[in-house]
Amino acid sequence: MQYEKELQFIKAQIALAYEKFGKNERTVTQKRAFDLVTDLDLNIERYLTAEIKKAFPCDTVQGEEFSSTPKTEGRVWSLDPIDGTCNMANGSKLYGVQAALIEDNEPVVGVIYLPHFDEWYYAVKGAGAWCNGKPIRVNDGVELQNALVSVGDYPHRDVETARIEHEAIRMIFPKIAKMRMFGGACMDFAFTASGKTHACVIITRNVWDIAPGLLLCREAGALVCNLQGDAYRFGDGGVIAAANREVFDLVKNSFVTAAKLQ
Repeated sequence: MQYEKELQFIKAQIALAYEKFGKNERTVTQKRAFDLVTDLDLNIERYLTAEIKKAFPCDTVQGEEFSSTPKTEGRVWSLDPIDGTCNMANGSKLYGVQAALIEDNEPVVGVIYLPHFDEWYYAVKGAGAWCNGKPIRVNDGVELQNALVSVGDYPHRDVETARIEHEAIRMIFPKIAKMRMFGGACMDFAFTASGKTHACVIITRNVWDIAPGLLLCREAGALVCNLQGDAYRFGDGGVIAAANREVFDLVKNSFVTAAKLQ
């Protein structure tokens, strides 16, 4: 399988990094308003960056904590050392480690590790998606009235996008079983890809938040678009992934309609 070397490498390094640093007591600091960072975030990203540069010296590495400008051209490793830091910092187990290999603006390897679920989700472009060695696929047979849809956090620094999300949720929730907000893209994507939920909406431009789960959902059979209903590309303001056409159309059309409301 193409990218088998890269997949096994990054899985092994994430496991080693979490084993090395994950059991230590966390030091929590304020990164910016409404956002926290811990020494675990910093230590994992430093470790993974160093190991990638040793193993693949010609590749670029970018991560949430030490990269200011995301890059997706060429061959780029995108790292989210802890996705769901605010959850973790407050004692919640809803967080994970994410990494992706991107080639020329397309994710080709994606890994999500949810340590407290003991679950490894991973995908390779064109070769499928797995959890703990077993193939996974979206639950495309779900009826709309039984669907679970998860959404990302309301963005503090983008009032208009927060308004659109709020309005879209108002349109979605009467037609489905439940709305969910896990507080981490790693869970939103992993649960949709494996059929635990049936759609997710991630509102961010951060490549490290989106790349691993985007590939996972695509390889698991999800329908994907941006918040405007167009094909998703890195740099867009968010992404929608859904298990079947009925759920996809509801979520997509709700966001498109909400953006037109004043």
